[in-house]
Order: sequence, then structure tokens, then C-alpha cells
Amino acid sequence: MAHARRKLFEAHQFNGSQIAGQAGALIAKLYEIEREARELQPEAKRLRRQQHAKPVAQALHTWLNEQRQKLAKADLTAKAIDYALSNWPGLTRYLDDGQVPRAASLNA
Repeated sequence: MAHARRKLFEAHQFNGSQIAGQAGALIAKLYEIEREARELQPEAKRLRRQQHAKPVAQALHTWLNEQRQKLAKADLTAKAIDYALSNWPGLTRYLDDGQVPRAASLNA
């Protein structure tokens, strides 16, 4: 998720994209949920992710798909969204497994 977040952040910084900024805010919610779950045991972490992070991730995915339709292919924000959507299964793998770490994304 850190890579997707960085690409969206860069799009926001480069051209002031409100879409990229809003996506970054949604990703920040996922980071906050993960920080809250950091010390939990794997099964408790998985449950927390399922209850709290998965709905946010699903909403983000739907929203990204909707926003992508509004952008030209060459747009920097569109490219950042394309990256996130094309890597979505890997970006959200952690939601179904409490043993999958997210330490790298927490430091981003």
C-alpha cells in the first residue's frame, strides 16, 4: 500500500489533484486502523482488519474505480490509480491474514 500511497501523494503534490488527495486520506484511515492493531495477536489482528479495514479498503476500491473513469489515460492521477487497481490483490492481501505484516507501510 505504501507504493500506491506514494504515487497518489506525488500526483497530489505535482498537480494538486483533489482525487489523489482524497485517496490519500482514505489510505491514511487504513494506516490508522493498522497502527491500532499493531500489538494484537494474529487472529485478533485478522478480525480487526476484517471488521474495520476491509470496509474502508472496499470503499476505496469502489471509489478509485469511479474516479478513474473521469480521468484521461495520460493524467498522473490516473496512472497512480491504475497502479493501485492493477495491484489491488497484493495491496489488500493483509486483510485476510493476521500474520501478514504491514510494518513497511506504517513507516511510509
